[in-house]
Amino acid sequence: MEFGQSGTSRSEPRGNYYQNNASSYGKYGILYNWIAVKYLEDNESSLIPGWHVPTTAEWNALALAVGGTSVAGTKLKSTTDWSSGAGTDDFGFSALHAGYYNGSFNNLGSNANFWTATEYNSSNAYNRNFNTGASMNSNNNNKTNAYSVRLVKDSSEGTLSVPSLYRLLYKSYRLARKNKRNTRSQLKFELDLESNLLRLAQELYSRTYELSPSVCFINEGPVKFVNL
Repeated sequence: MEFGQSGTSRSEPRGNYYQNNASSYGKYGILYNWIAVKYLEDNESSLIPGWHVPTTAEWNALALAVGGTSVAGTKLKSTTDWSSGAGTDDFGFSALHAGYYNGSFNNLGSNANFWTATEYNSSNAYNRNFNTGASMNSNNNNKTNAYSVRLVKDSSEGTLSVPSLYRLLYKSYRLARKNKRNTRSQLKFELDLESNLLRLAQELYSRTYELSPSVCFINEGPVKFVNL
């Protein structure tokens, strides 16, 4: 699989081997543009049944689970073949430095980039980057770039994993907060949003969640309007 020579062809779902060399597939897989990621998501029931492309919320949950973004690079990278800064691969994730494509092929040996399913705007989408440092980095880049893709297994019917529950909580929170006024408690919660949502997901999953006192206002009568 190759990208065409014209820029317009990169606006279609595409994937290719690094340097268009099929021998790289066994080790590094295929680099996909985000248009292909969107196509996978829209057709996941037939193309990748039981799996999905992880959102930014799920990548955030992964980073928090291994100790935070500042150490996630080291914890999740493979132990070999990096030009420098190899990881400890503590969890078997084995992120490989497959490079990327943005009109030319770059950084094989020193960069791993993974698309998320989360769109930034009409031109860009979010991805996660591993380089020779210790961190896992969050970027948004042009959708025509080609990066690696990891899939996440769907939860079994009738059950929810902590990452899946986190994903639902994150989406629900964003929807609930949309067009709402800021309050002191909301702003405090959002200072460490990912950690708080992950803690909530873990408590719900383990059935240890307990309700806390809440503040609300109750209007027991019709609102009065005064003409000025």
